[in-house]
Amino acid sequence: DKLRPFTHWLCAVVIAVSGAASGILVLAVNAWMQLPVGFSLDSAGHVASTAPLAIFKTFAWFVMSLHSTLACYMAVAFAAASIYAYGWLRGRRDAYHRAALHITLAIGAITAIAQPLAGDSIAKFVYRTQPTKFAAMEGHFRTEQYAPLHIGGLPNTQTHETPWAIKIPGGLSFLATHDPSSTVTGLDDVPRDLWPNVMLTHLAFQVMVGCGTLLMIAGIWFWYRWWRYRTRFLESRMLLRTLIIGGPLGFVALEAGWMVTEAGRQPWVINGYLRTADAVTPSGSVPLMFAIFVSLYLLLTATMIVLMRRLGRYTPYLEEEEASAQSVTS
Repeated sequence: DKLRPFTHWLCAVVIAVSGAASGILVLAVNAWMQLPVGFSLDSAGHVASTAPLAIFKTFAWFVMSLHSTLACYMAVAFAAASIYAYGWLRGRRDAYHRAALHITLAIGAITAIAQPLAGDSIAKFVYRTQPTKFAAMEGHFRTEQYAPLHIGGLPNTQTHETPWAIKIPGGLSFLATHDPSSTVTGLDDVPRDLWPNVMLTHLAFQVMVGCGTLLMIAGIWFWYRWWRYRTRFLESRMLLRTLIIGGPLGFVALEAGWMVTEAGRQPWVINGYLRTADAVTPSGSVPLMFAIFVSLYLLLTATMIVLMRRLGRYTPYLEEEEASAQSVTS
């Protein structure tokens, strides 16, 4: 009550825009590590010239920023929806919870449905620029046309097979180029010391896609019920229970996606130029900085939990409705 409603709303807009911009700009660094551009080396291997803004002109930065931003909004939206769905099932069926569920589910559903489109673009980018990572993501060992898409399975780097996987013929080739007959490079054509951790990369990719698909289905379910029942869409207890169970899946998908991005690039820290083993710092201050950052994020986590619990107990619309009802009765 210290600010006018419009000023309060405007503060939220500034926070939202600056938060999204921060993530998008930081992604430029990671995109550059995946696709280093804007510099030249002399005959001795030293950096001779740089163009710091070159990465912003690449498709790599755009598609990675889009994919990551959608993932963040999807994760937060479904996590918040799960909290309000729990409250609704517990009997807190007021305008406050209804509005919160409308907003969070709308954002979560839109981003979850849009995410596969961004994922398709980033898969094609990885196929063109990081064929080894692309092969590891799918546990794909042999270079071939009509390469199959593996759903599940456990890659075996000894036998060069991915047993127990459901194989869709031509699926991986189609994912790479939209042409099921295109050739996809396998890990067998890459020196073994340039392989990432194939098992970790493949499983993280499967978890990311699986969680994202489940949330997309939940989003479509929400839109269907809203289109058919409008204000009565929250009468489905099954939908509400699904939202509660699926609340953490967005964050699981987000973390799994970063594991694919970073583990799949190994053994390079800067793709094709600098190995991770050669980039390890000898600085003795790393443990201290790590402890400081862990402490900071633990404090932020505790603060968020306190605020969320306070929001969960405070239902301003319910209080206003009760006050209005009392005044009418009197």
